[in-house]
Amino acid sequence: MRKTFALVVFVVLALPSMTTAQMTYRLKGTVRDNAKGEWTILGLTSGVWVFEATGDDVVPQVVVLPINFSNRKPQSATGNSFSWDLPLTVRRTTHAGLKAAAAAATEGRVADAITSVGIVASEPDADLLCSAGEVALLVRQHSLAGAIFEQILKQDPRHGCAMRGRGSAALMHYDYDTAAKMLWNAIDLVPRDQRAALGAAVKDLQATTVAQYEPS
Repeated sequence: MRKTFALVVFVVLALPSMTTAQMTYRLKGTVRDNAKGEWTILGLTSGVWVFEATGDDVVPQVVVLPINFSNRKPQSATGNSFSWDLPLTVRRTTHAGLKAAAAAATEGRVADAITSVGIVASEPDADLLCSAGEVALLVRQHSLAGAIFEQILKQDPRHGCAMRGRGSAALMHYDYDTAAKMLWNAIDLVPRDQRAALGAAVKDLQATTVAQYEPS
């Protein structure tokens, strides 16, 4: 018998191309185990977007992606469609420390979340560590998250979650060169249905780098 759980997806504009205004989209739905939840998000403009998925008894997941970021002016994505699926996959956990970190993060208790993530970071399991890094991203602790992902990659240079997470942490830090490198490396390491999104992100970041050196 399949169980269902409520899943909330936040879409936050982290860095617009030409404006400092921040926009947030909140989508809530019910997702079945082993099934694919789908939403339609309207009104995205060009920029760097943070996609967050949270729910009861699941590990939050965060992925940061550029959307038409190479455009010089904000451009609405309404009416356009992307040829890739959003690379978000939430997981359940029974680890008490990780559950405490996730609960603190989703409730906005940043200090408690950081403390719990620090405790989990001493664990040897790479997947558990990567989940802790995701929680750190959720509370916008990109330096902590990046350090955790780097710790994993030193042990396993082909860990897809850590490589993708390191790219997200770099984007939060506005380090586009590192982000492009990490996301490029992650393409062959993540599940096949996530590769198109990462490939599009790399292409967008490469175009952004070129645009920085072009005359206005």
